[in-house]
Amino acid sequence: LPRGLGGDDDQTHADVNAVIADHTRIFVVFWGEEERDPNRVVQATLDEGAYPVASWWFGDVRLAQYAVLGETPDSPQVRTDAVFSAYEGPIHLDGYALNSENAHPGDALGIALFWRTDQPLEIRYKVTVQLLGPDGFLVAQHDAEPNNNRSLTTTWTPDEIIPDPHGLAIPRDAAPGNYTLLIALYDPAAPLDRLPLMLDGSPAEVFTLDVTVE
Repeated sequence: LPRGLGGDDDQTHADVNAVIADHTRIFVVFWGEEERDPNRVVQATLDEGAYPVASWWFGDVRLAQYAVLGETPDSPQVRTDAVFSAYEGPIHLDGYALNSENAHPGDALGIALFWRTDQPLEIRYKVTVQLLGPDGFLVAQHDAEPNNNRSLTTTWTPDEIIPDPHGLAIPRDAAPGNYTLLIALYDPAAPLDRLPLMLDGSPAEVFTLDVTVE
């Protein structure tokens, strides 16, 4: 997709939605988009109807994986007062929507984040969403610039709400128990340094949510 030489964005949108309707996991090979899909309709449609789980580059070819968990929400399910301190000013996490607080081994977990800033940003910050097991070790992770790399922080307009879906694939051999979902922002130039966080007006080490694997 797109069919033929491309150019019919409405048809491409419909074709991708048909794929989403018939599958729970989707693997996509992105190649030659500048010529065939210059408006990136394939990725935009997938981002609307599924959660990006992973992305790998092989030269100039990209393989991506998506999980279909229902349409990605367009507004928060839970409101938060989380403020990350960027170099240019605060970045607000206004809320999130989690597809489920309970999951099973082999399932995918989807979370949509909703960001906002008070002023223009000069750095392209990345988001990391990590799933930590009962023992505190990393089980799954998804890192990307907001909105699956389509809403770079340097393009944000002050007070604009930026939706940002992330998917996590839970391993089939994951042990049952209480898991932790960790959310952070970082500058790719210093990936080990997460942006400082204020949660409900007080300094916090990280932003976390609880998830149960049964």
